[in-house]
Amino acid sequence: MTEPWFNNKKQGEIKVAKQDGTWYVVEPETEVKTICIFSSDSAPTESGPQSIIVRVDSYRRGVGGGANYLTVQTAENGEANEDVSNQRESESGTQKSQRYDYSAPSQDTYPERNLIQFSGTGDYVTVEAEILDIRFVEKDNTMMPDMKGVLKEKESVKKLPFVVSDGVTHPYFEEGKRFRFEGVKDHKYDHKNEVQALITEHTRFTEL
Repeated sequence: MTEPWFNNKKQGEIKVAKQDGTWYVVEPETEVKTICIFSSDSAPTESGPQSIIVRVDSYRRGVGGGANYLTVQTAENGEANEDVSNQRESESGTQKSQRYDYSAPSQDTYPERNLIQFSGTGDYVTVEAEILDIRFVEKDNTMMPDMKGVLKEKESVKKLPFVVSDGVTHPYFEEGKRFRFEGVKDHKYDHKNEVQALITEHTRFTEL
């Protein structure tokens, strides 16, 4: 099976379908299920299968046969449509100047950290940890984070609060599940003098 275009390109067309509250990529087809996460409140308003033009924020392949995660934003302007047209013509062999470099990496990399290394520096890092506890969920309150809980590393007694920023789309966080968080912020909550792992719309998730 050929690699899907979003493995190395920033923009294109996908077909998605919603199942049990989760969006999945139907086309292009991938070897394992690809979960589609829409950032910045850009998820489709209709729940039926549909083709949409998207910009890729990140694409993470699943580990050990697990699902892939594709984080996107819907493209809403004419420039986006022009870029997708350019992509299609290029793939069909038509030579045409393109305004975007589709060969550019679709994601950044972040330094690996352990929870014990978090100190409130404001850096964006990568960490692997278990959801130890969920303290609260406040998705309907725009004045508060969507969620707060506690992370724990494997074979370590270190614990660290984590906070999910308001409006961030993320996988289902359940106590006992382990995730690889890429692009999580080493955050200092000054009001309580608390160091936290802050999950933002740019954080990528892989369930371990």
